[in-house]
Amino acid sequence: MKNYMFAKCDSKLLRIMGVWGINTANLREGINYLGSGTIPVIAQSHGLIYFYKSFIHLTIRNNNQTDKDKAA
Repeated sequence: MKNYMFAKCDSKLLRIMGVWGINTANLREGINYLGSGTIPVIAQSHGLIYFYKSFIHLTIRNNNQTDKDKAA
């Protein structure tokens, strides 16, 4: 099954997303908004799933830490 994400991303965030393995394609030329380029993009689900699987340990650790803070 193919799922897609549509988003408007800041050009700097878009570069970081590529480093994280979230491959995107520009839908059209971006616009300059509040001093930064904002670009409409599309991404397929497999890039997002790769990202989630690669960094899931960070969310689990953060959730466990939050639970410990609440217990204290």
